[in-house]
Amino acid sequence: MLHILALTGLTTFPLPILGRTWTVDDTPGPGVDFATLQAAFDAAAPNDVILVQPGAYAGGVLAKGLRVVGQGDPVVSGLLRIEGLPPRALAVVSGLRGATLTSSLMVRVADSPGTVVLEDVTLGGLAVLDAADVRLRGIEPALARARLEITRARVEAVECTFRGEDGPNQWCGTPADPTGLPGARLFQGGILHAARSSFFGGMGGNSGCPDLGLVEPGGDGGGGISVWGTTGAPCELLVSGVATDLLTGGLGGWSSLYGQASAGHGIDLYSCSARISGVTVASTYVYPSPPSTIATPALPDPTMRLLEVPTAGTNLTFRVVAPPGANARMSLGALPVVVPIGGVEEDVLVARAQSFELGTVPPSGVQGFNFALPAAWPAGTTFFAQATLTYPGGELRRTHSIPVVVR
Repeated sequence: MLHILALTGLTTFPLPILGRTWTVDDTPGPGVDFATLQAAFDAAAPNDVILVQPGAYAGGVLAKGLRVVGQGDPVVSGLLRIEGLPPRALAVVSGLRGATLTSSLMVRVADSPGTVVLEDVTLGGLAVLDAADVRLRGIEPALARARLEITRARVEAVECTFRGEDGPNQWCGTPADPTGLPGARLFQGGILHAARSSFFGGMGGNSGCPDLGLVEPGGDGGGGISVWGTTGAPCELLVSGVATDLLTGGLGGWSSLYGQASAGHGIDLYSCSARISGVTVASTYVYPSPPSTIATPALPDPTMRLLEVPTAGTNLTFRVVAPPGANARMSLGALPVVVPIGGVEEDVLVARAQSFELGTVPPSGVQGFNFALPAAWPAGTTFFAQATLTYPGGELRRTHSIPVVVR
């Protein structure tokens, strides 16, 4: 049985004061402030809200703590750069659809000590470089492919799907590397905490030109997640979920002479250690072993999901998945933080403003929590949720965070 704690009429926690609300629409008319995203980015002040109406838009450069909220699935293509956010700034991009018939949205987050939230966005690729706190939720691939690259940055991915590009086919000596690309790749101290997410490697390309006698091996498949750590810059990988969350490499390409190339691994781990809980991993490659290792806890790490699209005045349902008998507590707050605590794998990710005791996780392993969004909260309002579990025997574990962006 699912146990749900319903909270209505409760005193809400303090929220940052949002600034002016701007409207972007590619069709000018009454109530429209700008026709392009870049014009809105340039004019808005930190903590302003930009509402993006249905239409087609180019990306741009976002260098302020703005709340960018799509309404009615606006389509954005090209490159969206989020960069230079100062400490304690919060930039939010929510509800954008990054695909057309010929192009998709590429996002680059760089040089940002502040926090970046990407929520419910379809895109063709995401590169994160030198960023302190990037939180992803509900990211899906546009045009069937979206790869995640992390370099010297911390990224949390919740309820996301990433899929590497397929390697190109090599026909008649075409000079191209046919290897499939990984769904996610970490470099130089990159940190990835993934929960309830799936990562797929791209397929290797085929190869051959029998008429000219040119036959090369097909490309190997890409890994689900590839981690490249070094002694001076170790990476960190923490993955939690359930059996339907997949880490799978792509199939190898074919050659008429050499047959099928090797499939990619679910995880490729080089000079790094990882913790994997609950998810299905097709295969692993660990080198060197030791010191590289993959740890799997005897009791799975807890996870959490949000079931509804947040709109003012609606009731949100969070579901915490944890071993029966664990005691659960929910923390909500408007301030994101990253505070490591010794002896606990997951960091504290929410500066707690309100805390709710959820009680003991029932035999189903699922503990529900309902939160009524106040009708007065405007679009762009953002807060964060994280659950803390005390397992039987007293061990403390935390879920990932969930960013909640009011539409």
